[in-house]
Amino acid sequence: MSLMIDNIENTLITDIEMKPAHKSFTRETLEGVFRHHISQIIQRKGVSFQVIAEIISLGDKKLNGKVFAVIDNYTARIEDVLQKGVKAGILRQDIDLEAAAGLYFGMIQGLVNTWALSQYRYDLEKKYAPAWHIFLDAIVK
Repeated sequence: MSLMIDNIENTLITDIEMKPAHKSFTRETLEGVFRHHISQIIQRKGVSFQVIAEIISLGDKKLNGKVFAVIDNYTARIEDVLQKGVKAGILRQDIDLEAAAGLYFGMIQGLVNTWALSQYRYDLEKKYAPAWHIFLDAIVK
């Protein structure tokens, strides 16, 4: 199970890391990073997020601690992306980046959970888009 958690961490971090082809960080760059992340989640049917939810339900303190570290690393990477948006002047200077990253994680976890519970009957990208725009409206200048 521990190796599975390591694999999930690597997958999530790879999905969220951005390597823009151009030097400037724009709103489109920000949206592209997160759109790519959602695309990768869809391809894997949200397995990473489902495994995280399952591990939490097991109540194993050691595994829960390891998953917490994965989530902490993941949200730190999201914070890094958001920080780049602040530095580029597209996101508000006064946002709490840690809170914004936590909200993003919660939004994705919730969307993936309901998508899986529906047996993947709806288009996750269509459900994600309105939530993303609400999130973006809260953090953009």
